Amino acid sequence: MIRIVAPLLFLAFPVHALSCLPPDAVRLYVQAAESDAPFAIFRGRIEPNQPIAVPKIPKVGAMPETKDAVTRVRLTGRLLGLEDFTRPFDDEVDVRVTCLSVWCGNPVTDREILAALRMIDDVPVLEVGPCGGDSMLAEQTDIEALLACHRTGECDLK
Repeated sequence: MIRIVAPLLFLAFPVHALSCLPPDAVRLYVQAAESDAPFAIFRGRIEPNQPIAVPKIPKVGAMPETKDAVTRVRLTGRLLGLEDFTRPFDDEVDVRVTCLSVWCGNPVTDREILAALRMIDDVPVLEVGPCGGDSMLAEQTDIEALLACHRTGECDLK
């Protein structure tokens, strides 16, 4: 009887795990294109002049005290135009770091990124969640896949 009951005990406790889809530039593009909100696709760098805020977690394993944290930073790079990343972009954006349970986003500031900037406010917003949110590292194969999707309309999701 103990052998049968022991596995059932695991069902009584919540399982906390975060399962993220792998980063996909085509998915990032398609989600932005299908959104009701206006987005601009960006390629470049986050250049903060201060640490980017993350939601405060009072102790290890505890839930964050707030659902997000916002830091205004400078983004430099290019926006997607008709065929390529041709439109220069050098402006301030609000980076909104969000959490899911105890996992929070971690903005990349030391490498080039691809991002979907939400253009609904006076200042564009870049959301960075625990599974990437609206940004990812800008790898050449991902850039080429995004551009092919943009140019042809043939957007194969991974």
